[in-house]
Amino acid sequence: MNLFKKLPKIIFLLGFTLSFTSCEGTLDDIFGEWDRPTPADTSQKFDPLVTPLTFEAVSGEITLTVQTPLVEGKTIEYSVDNGATWTSATAKGDGNAGGYIEVISIKANKILLRGKNDNYYDVYIKVNEDSYVYGNIMSLIFGADYIGKYTLDKEKNKSAFSHLFSYNPHILSHESKELVLPATSLAPKCYYGLFMECTNLKRAPALPATDLTGCDQCYMDMFEACRSLIATPALPATKLSKKCYTGIFHYCDKLKEGSVLPATDLTGCDDCYANMFFHCKGIIKAPDLPATKLAKECYYAMFCGCPELEIAPDLPATQLEEGCYDTMFASCSKLTKAPTLPAETLVSDCYYYMFKNCARLGSVTCLATSGFELTRVLSEWITNAGTDESVTTRTLYVKSGHSGENWKAPTGTYAWNIVDNQ
Repeated sequence: MNLFKKLPKIIFLLGFTLSFTSCEGTLDDIFGEWDRPTPADTSQKFDPLVTPLTFEAVSGEITLTVQTPLVEGKTIEYSVDNGATWTSATAKGDGNAGGYIEVISIKANKILLRGKNDNYYDVYIKVNEDSYVYGNIMSLIFGADYIGKYTLDKEKNKSAFSHLFSYNPHILSHESKELVLPATSLAPKCYYGLFMECTNLKRAPALPATDLTGCDQCYMDMFEACRSLIATPALPATKLSKKCYTGIFHYCDKLKEGSVLPATDLTGCDDCYANMFFHCKGIIKAPDLPATKLAKECYYAMFCGCPELEIAPDLPATQLEEGCYDTMFASCSKLTKAPTLPAETLVSDCYYYMFKNCARLGSVTCLATSGFELTRVLSEWITNAGTDESVTTRTLYVKSGHSGENWKAPTGTYAWNIVDNQ
């Protein structure tokens, strides 16, 4: 029996009269325009900056191991209860070089890591099943005191995270929890090869540093062969260093375009963009390259083997450096538009192999007037270019009065016509 139906229609409550016709209505029927109680929001927004480096199983449990050379006495702390308690483990090497010891081999659903080691050179963190990685990587350098740390010491922290997650297909990007690499002041080789061949990583962490001076090889090979990576992170650095971006994305098959590269002065930054998008099979749009001051081999093989790239970026520099454009667009089989090459004085290897095997390329404009005798300056630079059946003419436009120079242009079936550029 519904007892509410037996209640009188008029209820006296604390001297006030509340009238209603039925107790079978909704709360809105009963309370009318009264404000309904709002449940307390107990959820906490995830903040990667205050979260230690974390590995979390996609399902079930993972076994995480940390391997370090026998001669390296690294100490790592880990937590399997969300940071409530921490356990320390130290590699006690026997002094024999060439071997490795497992500092940690722990099985859990979620594992937090921290440590106070200057660097993790030649140390590897592995997981045996699909695992999300997120949180602040600086917990590995500063231990419990990692929050608010944005500096890697150029001497003490050399090779800080070099190859740490490499060759690890089980590392995945979480949809809402980010991995952060917050340092704005870097050290040489600090991220060298960090995610090399993490073939299922889809999202790259942000790289906020704007000044890479003195940080040679800091991003070298960082995402090499991350074949699932769908976008590059912003690369805001305007001051570069030697080999800073060398090979950073090569063999990243799913990339469609590259990040903005704002640096305009590459002086002294040899190989800074070398092999950057080497064999990126999906690249269709190259980033602008505004640099007017170059370095030795700065663009070496930058887009070599990018079969979907159709238009090359402008190359505004008028003063070249040795090997600066060596092999830059070799085997870009769909390239149809080459940049004008405005430099008048050639240097050794500057255009060596530059457009070799660009089968759909039918014209190049080069305004050089001197330097033709230097080593490999024009060797094979347009060999096998324009050989696709879609190309009906192959024309090399040159500075007026210089069509007689030794341009080393192909002859025979796929000969190039040399025409003074009026």
